[in-house]
Amino acid sequence: MKALNILLILFFVLNCKQAEKQIEIEKKLSTISKIPQNSILKIKGDFVVFLRPDSLKFNSMINEEGIYEADSDFGFGITSTTDSLSKNKKYKDIKVDVTEKRYVLIETSGKLIDRDTIDYGIIFSSAKKNYKISTFIHSYPYIQDIDDYFFKN
Repeated sequence: MKALNILLILFFVLNCKQAEKQIEIEKKLSTISKIPQNSILKIKGDFVVFLRPDSLKFNSMINEEGIYEADSDFGFGITSTTDSLSKNKKYKDIKVDVTEKRYVLIETSGKLIDRDTIDYGIIFSSAKKNYKISTFIHSYPYIQDIDDYFFKN
């Protein structure tokens, strides 16, 4: 009888947790449905997303010292990274995108990232682990960052 009570309690707790998860998913979907779809980049699987400011945001930063150099360096880093990835079979399953969109939706987890305060950065995403955001920008390839995220435990 005691075992049956414990089993019933466990069953009840698990069902409550499942219901909480369902409510959380429904809240996320409700939030996402209110956002203009053209401002969301949707990703799934192994992904590297380079984040750049849109033209309005960039124009608001033109008086910041070094913004043109930083933008150019980041662009060069992106180009050299995508070139390196395309030439090496090790990275064949990793998709790459560059976006100016405000939101990134990781479809496998339902995580919606509002990158409003991230002008430049990289999102690393995999169904096998938590996503990672890096805002460290430079002009050389981001291969080491990709290797660290996707191939190291």
